[in-house]
Amino acid sequence: MKNISPFEIKSKEFKKSLMGLDANDVRSYLNLLSVEWQNLTTKLNELEEELLNSKNEIQELRKAEKTVIKTLKRAEETGDEIISNANKKSENILSTGNEELNFLKDKFNKLKDLKNNLISDFKKVIGDLESQIDDISNDSNFNMDEITFDNVPNDSKIETPLILLLFFI
Repeated sequence: MKNISPFEIKSKEFKKSLMGLDANDVRSYLNLLSVEWQNLTTKLNELEEELLNSKNEIQELRKAEKTVIKTLKRAEETGDEIISNANKKSENILSTGNEELNFLKDKFNKLKDLKNNLISDFKKVIGDLESQIDDISNDSNFNMDEITFDNVPNDSKIETPLILLLFFI
């Protein structure tokens, strides 16, 4: 269909015939059509411009949407990475803590065994000393009145298992 402008409608000339139409009515109708055509053309141009603006806006919104989606995906990936790293770090901390706990348990058990062995050894020493004391006190040849420490110098040190035993009890 050929584009007809409002000016073409308004300026259209018709041939006159003997029994033709009233020229004033035709002219009046063409003027009315010209005005209406102009209004429709203006409205069509406005709508086409609005459509173009809407398409551009949609295109910009789609770009923004893609950017937001990329940003959200990256944020999700970063969040997952942070959580993964935190889990690995916490597992490492727990593993190290468990290793240290086991080391301390072993050390504690060894110290406990050492303490029990020392107590057992001291009890044996005490038993031996008590036995020797009983032997000495039952010995009829041993006279306490005859024992003196007059010949022992004042600065000499006498070490006995009994002193050590009292220290650990």
